[in-house]
Amino acid sequence: MTHVAAWIVLGSLAAAPMPSTSNSQLMDAPQIAQKIDSILATHWAESEVQPTAPASDSEFLRRVSVDLLGRIPTAEEARIFFQDSGPDKRSRLITRLMNSPEYALHLGRVLDEIIQDKYAGDGEFVEFLRESVANRTGWDAIFRQIINGPWETKEAKRSSKFLVQRMKSLDDLTNDTSRVFFGVNVSCAKCHDHPLVPDWTQEHYYGLASFFNRTHEASKNKPNEGIKEANKGDVKYVTVKGVSKVARPMFLSNKVVSSEPPKGKDLVSLRQELVSVALEDRVFFRRAIVNRLWANFFGRGLIDPLDQMHAANLPTVPKLLEWLGDDFASHGYQLDRLIAGMLMSRAYQSTSIGDSETLSEQEAAFARATLRPLTPQQYVASMLLATGHAKIDASKPANARANDARQLDSRANGMARMRMLDAPAERFQSSAVEALFLSNHADVQKLMQPGRSPLIDQLAKMDDAKQILELAFLTILTRTPDAEEIKELSPLLVGPAAERPKRVSLLVWALVTSAEFRFNH
Repeated sequence: MTHVAAWIVLGSLAAAPMPSTSNSQLMDAPQIAQKIDSILATHWAESEVQPTAPASDSEFLRRVSVDLLGRIPTAEEARIFFQDSGPDKRSRLITRLMNSPEYALHLGRVLDEIIQDKYAGDGEFVEFLRESVANRTGWDAIFRQIINGPWETKEAKRSSKFLVQRMKSLDDLTNDTSRVFFGVNVSCAKCHDHPLVPDWTQEHYYGLASFFNRTHEASKNKPNEGIKEANKGDVKYVTVKGVSKVARPMFLSNKVVSSEPPKGKDLVSLRQELVSVALEDRVFFRRAIVNRLWANFFGRGLIDPLDQMHAANLPTVPKLLEWLGDDFASHGYQLDRLIAGMLMSRAYQSTSIGDSETLSEQEAAFARATLRPLTPQQYVASMLLATGHAKIDASKPANARANDARQLDSRANGMARMRMLDAPAERFQSSAVEALFLSNHADVQKLMQPGRSPLIDQLAKMDDAKQILELAFLTILTRTPDAEEIKELSPLLVGPAAERPKRVSLLVWALVTSAEFRFNH
């Protein structure tokens, strides 16, 4: 009996940001993909790793839709893609999805999770990121706006949330900026030189802290009123040998900047100096976001853990992170160009199916796609769409599609924030809390009830069990059922017409709560 059949047996007893109509950043993405594949092919040959076959159209369509739009494809989108016989249909799909209004909505939320971590979810900051994506703003400009503003208008103040939410803790400002934007966790170097990583010393930790020590709220009595920077305020610390020192503003590359204002000026903005020195450096800033985005689309970073970029933790694939970082910086830190290049690569489009004996070697070398659990947001959005409680119609005008996408995002976010679904993690395994939520919670049950779910009502009107299964599988799993699944599941759909809605409801619930639906693969 199949996994799905077993579950059924057990159960039976406002306008979004609008991108421009054309995206010139995607023009040379195929060349980036070719370079990625060339470097990986050399690595596979040298490591004697055999890559898996390309993913099927079904596997690829679902994967890229979840990654770029934050939801599974609709049945109609699947039919259109499967009928396309063009040799470049995958590249054209990537381009089409990245030009859709849903792309900015989703990538804005992805960047929010990357940047804000425990503070993720602030609506104003998410909207700042979404508008930045929709306007094709470079990563360097996003970084500059977050760290140094200016925040002179109500709209501009949204980008200050990263600093505002950490303002009361110099440690948080230092550590989070270093982890997120530079790929380095310097927290262990606060009390002493890092015990395991010779690269990082107390001088590095307090050197970074010096860039933020003068930052303060504009008004103590009015939080969120604004951010100011004092014209003085040194960071002092004591070494493990008991020596008192005054820290110099110093970047991870060991470059020291002056904390004294130039002649004729009253103030030197150390945050502005941090942005400048970070962008001048050829290692940390450019590679950190490349590594994080690679991890988002491939399941793990080229350097792993993501915040352990140092001389003793080299990239898994030599030269790839270095090349991608340099190419990213030399082309204006264009996020779309980088992402499209990654997704057009053979590595991204490989199947996750293969010999279990070679699984770890292939995944470590990015020679096999990695199973990745959906985020709570992606899971709920896909569930709403699959059951028909949300609609995305590609035939609608762009503004209407944007409104539909915004509504889906908002509803999914509401359920995801209930924290009943498990966030992605290494060695992911669903918890009892998630299992009980999917089995018993009223909000989930409503999605599966006959008379409430458009999909269930549509399936219940069909007489042929095979047709029911084909539409259910296409809508929920983006594929057709195989012969064994049809054989096992068809008898469960046979019976009096009055019982069909209940039987169909159990089928839909089983598919939506299956392991296949839970993962991006």
